Amino acid sequence: MASSALSAVRRPGVFGRNTAAPGVTLAERRGFHLMQVSALPGGEGALAAALKDRLGIALEARPNRAARGRDAVALWLGPQRWLVETKAAFDLALPAGQAAVVELDHARCVIRLSGPNARDVMAKGCLLDLHPRAFAAGACAQTNLFHSSALIHAVADDTFDVYVPRSFGQSFWEQLTDAAGEFGYRVE
Repeated sequence: MASSALSAVRRPGVFGRNTAAPGVTLAERRGFHLMQVSALPGGEGALAAALKDRLGIALEARPNRAARGRDAVALWLGPQRWLVETKAAFDLALPAGQAAVVELDHARCVIRLSGPNARDVMAKGCLLDLHPRAFAAGACAQTNLFHSSALIHAVADDTFDVYVPRSFGQSFWEQLTDAAGEFGYRVE
């Protein structure tokens, strides 16, 4: 496993203004596989069937939604394109011309934000409407967050996974912790 993109900046502990009751918990997520999958013209059905068969994922047709399966999730990136996260590596084994698959295991840094002020922290760095009515559990969206390209996945009401390019991991972390300082934050 590659070393963490955050190893130089992530330190466990409690920081910020409110250390007695921090409003945000930050944790780096590791130990899973990421693949970007895209159906090629005419391959939509084959890709959907392969993900359903191998991972139990029934692809969500609506934009900006996540679809869960057995120990896997597919996050909508665009028409016929998803980021698939799994605990174990897998092979779609589709015939040529059905889909494009790109492994991104070490290309993303994933940070989990949770707690009552997680939405407030992210709202400081992006233009998305993060109110629970507009961005409820199961939603996902690509945006700029603290000057980095990011994919935000609402895992639960107050829990979010943020996927950023590994090369931006350290600067993203520094801006994220700066924004969380007002509420107090715990690093796990």
